[in-house]
Amino acid sequence: MILPIALVVIFALTVGVYNYVTISRGSSGRGFALESLYLATFVSCGIMLVVGLLAMRAPSFIFTYIHWGWFLACSIVVFLLCIFMMILLINDSAEAYWSALVTFIGILVIVFGIVAPVRADKHTYEISKPQHFNLLTNLPGDKKNVYYFELGDDIDFTGKKVKDSYGSKRVCYRIDGNGHSIKGISYTAELKEDGCLFIGGEAQDGTGSYYSSRISNVVFEDMVLILTPNAYDEDRHEGLSVNFNMFSEIGTSRHVSLDNVTVKANVRVTEAVENYRSINPSEVGAINLGEVDSAYVVNESDFAITINDTEVASKGNYTLNYEIPEENNGEEVEG
Repeated sequence: MILPIALVVIFALTVGVYNYVTISRGSSGRGFALESLYLATFVSCGIMLVVGLLAMRAPSFIFTYIHWGWFLACSIVVFLLCIFMMILLINDSAEAYWSALVTFIGILVIVFGIVAPVRADKHTYEISKPQHFNLLTNLPGDKKNVYYFELGDDIDFTGKKVKDSYGSKRVCYRIDGNGHSIKGISYTAELKEDGCLFIGGEAQDGTGSYYSSRISNVVFEDMVLILTPNAYDEDRHEGLSVNFNMFSEIGTSRHVSLDNVTVKANVRVTEAVENYRSINPSEVGAINLGEVDSAYVVNESDFAITINDTEVASKGNYTLNYEIPEENNGEEVEG
């Protein structure tokens, strides 16, 4: 939302300032100067041209903070605004030059708005700070492209709260940690349904084989996951059991393969959100790493913990340590 909000604010300020200056100088007897719309359009075009060029040349800089859908939508809106201004200007022969210019700029904006997302998978992205993980969610996906990421340094999330899952059902990605660590992820979720921290999409090649998302060669340290169950069947007035995966969506074929990955996390399952209409509270049924075969758990509490199907207590603290060996876990699944 940052881009459309910025464009609207800048457009309004440009129109407002121009009209204020014009009226205060007494250079116009009108309460509103049409020229302010022309100027605001050119300013908006200039902003979108810069954003579009950066999206083409340095997509990580743009798509770290702006979702590709908003980027495309803003490009379309500015293009249509340029067409509207062209129609206004073309009726005045003295403004023919400006009419041609605004049309040309509008065409450039829409071209960048389309081409940049289409070519986003042609880059290798470096992840060196927490904000860069937003790329997993903000990049476009079409189930054919695979995005490649490399950790350029150790990453520290300390002091940053993670409230949303990373990734998209349509985005297939490969993250090579290069032996670095990711520290201090603090994730809080109210589970109204099964949840996960890293969502993994998949891509299909021309032979019908599916390739899963993958994270490799990295250590997750000092992870804190705070899970609050809040799933209820309103018709049967029953609290439901919800599950949580650190990696991979539950109940789908899409998963995140782990290769040479260590996860050290503290999971806190809090008391369920109260529902007066339910005869029993919601609970967390299973806490899993994801779709992997090799893992072990060190449990430092009296609560029962789970890797697969064993139920856990509805609330409590769990210390989890997983080590995934260096091997191809779920690299390719025949479709």
